[in-house]
This record gives sequence, structure tokens and C-alpha cells, in this order.
Amino acid sequence: MPQPDPLADLRARFIARSRERVQNLRSLIDAAPAQPARHGAGTKEVSAAAAIARLAHQLAGAAGTFGYAALGEAAAALEDRARAAEDDASTFDPLPLTPILQVLEARIADLEASRA
Repeated sequence: MPQPDPLADLRARFIARSRERVQNLRSLIDAAPAQPARHGAGTKEVSAAAAIARLAHQLAGAAGTFGYAALGEAAAALEDRARAAEDDASTFDPLPLTPILQVLEARIADLEASRA
């Protein structure tokens, strides 16, 4: 008889939170064309690219912690692409991020299906 997974509840919560993170990434990417770049000393506002990179970084790290390599790799790819765009946030084009986001959405769906 297989042993029960002692981390089953944590994994389920991770998947649910990851779904929320990916939805937040979708919102950031979809809203990015309407948002001007935000820079300046003494301000807490960040560019859309920086916000996307930060959230993708968090998702990549958490996925690695739980052993979800495919999800972590996709999130890291999104982070890398967004960080590259940070240097010139005044012309940030979120369109190239969309295919990577679609991979993230598919990875989350796969995880949800495997947990069902």
C-alpha cells in the first residue's frame, strides 16, 4: 500500500496559489500596454516589466521548492524575458510574454488535473 503524501495539503494550496499568481501575471500582461512606464527616485511605483519579473520569480522559486520543474522553468523564462524588458520599460511590449504565460497556464492546468 503506498504511503500517503504528508505534503498533500501544502501541495494543493501551492497549486491554488500558483493559479492565482498566474492569473495576476495575466492581468499585469494584459494591462501593460495601457500603463506608462514608472520610474523615479523616491517612488515605490515600478514598471509593469518589473512587477511581472518579480511575480514570475516568486512562482519559479516556489515551484522549485515543491519539485515542479516544468512550472519553475516556464516561470523562470517569463522572469528572464520581463527582466530583459526592464531596461527599456518606456517601450515595454508585453506581447512576447503571452506565449510563455500560456505555457504557465498549461502547466498549472496539468498540476490541477494530476491532483484531481
